[in-house]
Amino acid sequence: MSSVSLSQPGKYTTVRASLDIAHCLESKYLKPEENCQVYGKCNRRGGHGHRWTVSITAKYISESDLAQLVKEAIEDNFDHRNLNLEESCPHMAGIVPTVENFAYVSMALLKEAFVRAQRNPFDLVRIRVFETRTGSTVWDPAPADIERLHVGEYDCLQKLSPLTPVMRIAKRIEIWHEHDSIPADVDDGALWRVEGPGAGMSGNAVCLDLVASSPLNTRKGMIENLCTIKDIITSAYRGWKSASEANKQLHPRNMSINDLREILRLCIADAEKRRASDEIYADLDPAIIYGLHWEHEYAVQNPRDGTVQSVIRQFAVNRSEL
Repeated sequence: MSSVSLSQPGKYTTVRASLDIAHCLESKYLKPEENCQVYGKCNRRGGHGHRWTVSITAKYISESDLAQLVKEAIEDNFDHRNLNLEESCPHMAGIVPTVENFAYVSMALLKEAFVRAQRNPFDLVRIRVFETRTGSTVWDPAPADIERLHVGEYDCLQKLSPLTPVMRIAKRIEIWHEHDSIPADVDDGALWRVEGPGAGMSGNAVCLDLVASSPLNTRKGMIENLCTIKDIITSAYRGWKSASEANKQLHPRNMSINDLREILRLCIADAEKRRASDEIYADLDPAIIYGLHWEHEYAVQNPRDGTVQSVIRQFAVNRSEL
């Protein structure tokens, strides 16, 4: 997998969309009791609903153009649909409708939309799907992954495995939140403008996302990993904050890439300590921790027409950069 740095203003554009989706996690290759074991409460008959937030990042494209392609490829095909019903959502037919598989199919549809619009599909760099407000799946497809994507060709998703191996998981903690306020000291050179119905999902907030792989190849295992990852990032951030007076006084929206590197080091150390000292974490492999993402989202009012737009500043650091 490729690693993507999202800290170059003007090069990358991110668009968000909110989708109301129903699904039930069930594989036709598994017996009823096996489906229950693998998918837990997500396998309950009748299904359940979510408001998913899908975030697409691409290079060298305007917000309006990317928003239109996301609408055509993702919103029009999935919003207010049941992923288990072929007549409602033919693109997911025969596929276990996990958030990972949904992300894979969405990227295939988006690639097709890019080609149809005579755009370079290799400019697609990231899809992120929030199934809950704090838990998400992240995929940074390499060029070879984009090359293999074809609408309707999903053999890799129709096996017993409920999770797509190329995906990572991320857990979000909100380290600062203030409603209805626009910071006056924002560096406009670092802005990421976001359009679409899902924009402004967090109000004026600063968040940290710890990104990790999930070697436990079950839905239950992934959820357990997300809970552990949340504990690790929460502990690491608190430890970093209390380590020095400078950190205590630093406003979260003014954090730097070096601050992120130090917190990521603390995350890795925390994972190693947990595995060594507590039997509950005996199977925890610190190597699953991949990187840390910082995001500041806030609202800006357009003085010309009074409309409000959500703006995102973000940067990331990967373990390989430490």
